[in-house]
Amino acid sequence: MPSGFKRPINLRLGSQRVTLGYTIDMPDGTTILAADVPRLGFHASFHPSGIINVKDNQGFNRRIDFRPQALGRNSVKELIAWADELLESMDSDPEFDEDLLALPNPNAIQPSLLRRSRWGMDIDVFGALRPQRVEFPFFLVEQDAVPKYLATLGEHASILLAPRSKRIALALEPSRIFSFTLDVQKPLDFIRGIPIGEEIVETITASIGYLTTLRDEDESSPASCLEQKFQSLDKNLLVEEALNLVGFRNPPVFLRYTRDGFEPVTMQG
Repeated sequence: MPSGFKRPINLRLGSQRVTLGYTIDMPDGTTILAADVPRLGFHASFHPSGIINVKDNQGFNRRIDFRPQALGRNSVKELIAWADELLESMDSDPEFDEDLLALPNPNAIQPSLLRRSRWGMDIDVFGALRPQRVEFPFFLVEQDAVPKYLATLGEHASILLAPRSKRIALALEPSRIFSFTLDVQKPLDFIRGIPIGEEIVETITASIGYLTTLRDEDESSPASCLEQKFQSLDKNLLVEEALNLVGFRNPPVFLRYTRDGFEPVTMQG
């Protein structure tokens, strides 16, 4: 694999880290995401031209081509057809018969779970439980409290999910909200409907399928490599730090919005 600026991607477990892979920034603008399985060399390269390659050292090779000359005129027609279908499912005055999952700020989760450090990019699985991040970045809105929620938060209400009815609602302002069909439990089905979406899904599923079929006893197996990494952790320290965070002294708080406003729902075992 060519050399470039290499930054580790770590799974942070308390004060310990497991390296999952790397991002590599190449001089030509290409960004590479590489799994930390040295003998396998599995990586995805995102080229400025619009090409994405997914390959390894053992012959696996998939390619997604977003270049205009590769998409062609048919993709424009497919995009218009996809947009028309999406618009047909739109409701400018939606009513809901279920509690909604609110994401007032989808980016709020990033500072607690994704952190840059001198060790690289950390995925901090305990981040949401730390003292400075004791509230989840999402909450429930009771169905009869939706009008008040929208009137109170206005445009900051942002995204609302209705999992049972398979719809997503976007609040533009207190008096304007619209929804359209989206099954959040089947995101790949949504991607398939987009032009070139089938190629994207095929690449994702083929890559996952390929990685899961590698033999566990093989040194190039991701599962075997990860197992070795986790075995090197100090288990006693991991349990101690986890208990300190999840203990009853400072339990995480999940919020529910009712007609009386926000109410905390303490998550205790």
